[in-house]
Amino acid sequence: AKIEKITTTNIRIKSNYTIGIPEHKKVAAHRIKQLIAHELMAHAITRENGEKQQWHIFSYGFPRYIYSQEGLAVWHETLATPEYKANILYRAARDAFLAQEADRLTGKELMNLLLTMFKPANAWQTYIRLKRGITNTNTIGGWGRESVYFIGYNQLSQLDKVDDIFYSGRITVDDIAVATKYNSIAHIDRPQF
Repeated sequence: AKIEKITTTNIRIKSNYTIGIPEHKKVAAHRIKQLIAHELMAHAITRENGEKQQWHIFSYGFPRYIYSQEGLAVWHETLATPEYKANILYRAARDAFLAQEADRLTGKELMNLLLTMFKPANAWQTYIRLKRGITNTNTIGGWGRESVYFIGYNQLSQLDKVDDIFYSGRITVDDIAVATKYNSIAHIDRPQF
């Protein structure tokens, strides 16, 4: 992976698999390892393998694939930095909790909760992520996508092992049998740790 400085406020993976790190931010080495594991070793590999498949559903994604995809990405973060596994899983669980709270709280109520958990700048950044697309902050509702990391990781952790078929494309835990039956590539690329 290539790393370059960018002017945005958050770390980004660019379309060419370059990791963009904000010029003004100090980022710990373990966070870069986690980001590489998450974005490249999970998402990029499954996308590349999915595009090699005869059946486009592997590339576009089976229904609800996002849970298994993000669960796989979190699992890779824990493999890349096992000493931070508790922190990674805490972050995923916290974000799932906050997504649920965002769905049931008004904007003001959510911000009050976030200010008990984060510094103001981080509270605001989290608020924006959770209430994305809500035009009237007096109403309840939120963007619940943040829960997929925790739910997906928990689904994968129930399996005996994470089989190569998970790298064949954007599949789900529920579609392992179908994906195995219709997999059309002889060699499934899989990241090595």
